[in-house]
Amino acid sequence: KWIVVYQACIFLNRITSFYAKSYFRVYGWSSKEWEEEEIGDKKSIAFSFVGIGDIYTNQKKYNDAPKFYHQALALSKEIGSLELIADCYRGYAKLDSAKGDYHKALENYKLFIVYRDSIENTENAKKIVALQMNYNFVKKQDSLNVVQAKKDLIAQKELNKQILVRNGFIGG
Repeated sequence: KWIVVYQACIFLNRITSFYAKSYFRVYGWSSKEWEEEEIGDKKSIAFSFVGIGDIYTNQKKYNDAPKFYHQALALSKEIGSLELIADCYRGYAKLDSAKGDYHKALENYKLFIVYRDSIENTENAKKIVALQMNYNFVKKQDSLNVVQAKKDLIAQKELNKQILVRNGFIGG
């Protein structure tokens, strides 16, 4: 239950941020900071549009939802956010299914799966690289430890030899 409340708070925060920034821009109060945060804004706006599309879909306002999914998809592609693109196609699939257009719903669901899998593949590739780097580091450390152990053994043998020679002179 608290997860739903938390997600709702994030959603409302992003909508509020979007409308506040839009208000400042309309009245000419834009600043360089607004422009520097444009990609973050676009991501927040796209996220908000997906959320609004989901709300309209859940409220069975099927004519209002597509325009928000469309705007979210355009922004998501512009900024290259695979997560948001996947969310857009998930929303389209849910909307088309609710409208009874199962052929289109299946197409959008397949696109959702493609983008979701792309995200997972990217994450898995990062994990594989991290594991490979860790393996290489451990392997290098092990080889350095072996070299050091050999040096220590040679030094110990030399020390033992010197002790034997010294003891031989002392005792002899």
